Amino acid sequence: KDGLEYVTYDFRPGLIESWSHEMVGDALVYTLKVRKGCKFHSGNELTAADFVYRTERMQALRPWNNTVWGLNTGHEGYEVIDDYTFKLTIDAPNPISHIGMSQMTMMIPDSAEMKANHTSDDPWAEQFIRTKDLGIGAYRIERSVPGVETVLVKNEGYCAPDYMQAKFDKILVKIIPDLAQQVQLLRSGDVDLAPELPAKELMDLLGDSDISVLSFDSMTLMGLGLNSNVEPFNNKKVRQALAHATPSADIIDAVYMGKGQAASSLITRGTIGALEDIWPYNYDLDKAKSLLNEAGYADGFDMDLVFNLSASTHADSAIFIKDSFGKIGVNVNLKAESPAAFQEKLRKKEQPAFMYEMLSWTNDAGYSYDMIFSPWGFANYTNYDSSVVNDAIKNNWSVMDDDVRYPMYHDAQRSLDADVQTIVITQPHRMIALRSGLGGYSKYFDEMPRYHEMYRK
Repeated sequence: KDGLEYVTYDFRPGLIESWSHEMVGDALVYTLKVRKGCKFHSGNELTAADFVYRTERMQALRPWNNTVWGLNTGHEGYEVIDDYTFKLTIDAPNPISHIGMSQMTMMIPDSAEMKANHTSDDPWAEQFIRTKDLGIGAYRIERSVPGVETVLVKNEGYCAPDYMQAKFDKILVKIIPDLAQQVQLLRSGDVDLAPELPAKELMDLLGDSDISVLSFDSMTLMGLGLNSNVEPFNNKKVRQALAHATPSADIIDAVYMGKGQAASSLITRGTIGALEDIWPYNYDLDKAKSLLNEAGYADGFDMDLVFNLSASTHADSAIFIKDSFGKIGVNVNLKAESPAAFQEKLRKKEQPAFMYEMLSWTNDAGYSYDMIFSPWGFANYTNYDSSVVNDAIKNNWSVMDDDVRYPMYHDAQRSLDADVQTIVITQPHRMIALRSGLGGYSKYFDEMPRYHEMYRK
């Protein structure tokens, strides 16, 4: 469709050559066969032991990555039959268990190398893997200079089927902060793909016959997060007041050049199982002032608004917000942070009020609640905690019939929007600029590019 390919959940064999599954009591049991002869870049062969190690490592570091798919027992859920065959018992299956093994987060590490390079202070080799290429994919890293460039070269010994093989001998991934330079290099043909140009720059490329601009509705939420552990954002009426004072329409028109969907809900439009167009906050400064008065902030307050220095659309949006909030007595101090500093505080859930984007890599309303809006969710950057939402997750998580399950979340969705821990500004269109001779760009649910699928027409 218009040069863009779409993916489905119709799985094909890859590093797992074949599989089957069956229900055994209340458990879902997979039998999986590893493709023989697959080697990591180190030369070590991929075996069932690597899959077990991956799960054991996640159980120690980030157990949510296992439990979200229903694997509460971690590596104990594995039964290794031989080097190339294992059984995996999902002890608490849920409707999205089958999707788990396809996620990018399910990358399998080279367990032999990891075990050989761990230390007592770093038992899972987290520091070691930061700078080492331990993958088993279509490309391997030839060279990487953080913040500058990474060179990928074709993995000539890759064992996977043809449709997973690299089409290019080499790919150079360059970090170019200057947007005008990105556009210039794309026009000249020195760059083939610019996947993160803002709408302003992309609009100038639409008339160039040598360049294609792919565009699709995204489920990404762009908004203003308000940390419930920080005053006055722990006050619901304050959050509602700020929502009514956020000039979303102006931001969509001026910053995103009209290329964004209006707010639908905190569970974004397009998410399977979500109600749509229920966002209860229109732009109303009088309403905002009234709510501030009810909250005990009739004279307003001062606040910091943090944004990632590398996100130009967030910086531009913050200016609109500062101006509008000032009209209700809220004095905004804009704070730009380096990408590293911003992300570090975000991961630690320490940002007070912040511009950010969020996309659930699994298209399912239940997954979004669990990942973003539960106390145990790793992406709950606002420290949101609601008994209504928590109970909905716990009560609905294992309901296998979608026709029954999805409506069970609807009251929680309305409650979530009423709490407005994040102010939804827009769902910006995903737009990718590439040379017209480049094909194979696919829209995955995580919206990340798959370089091995791209080819020269």
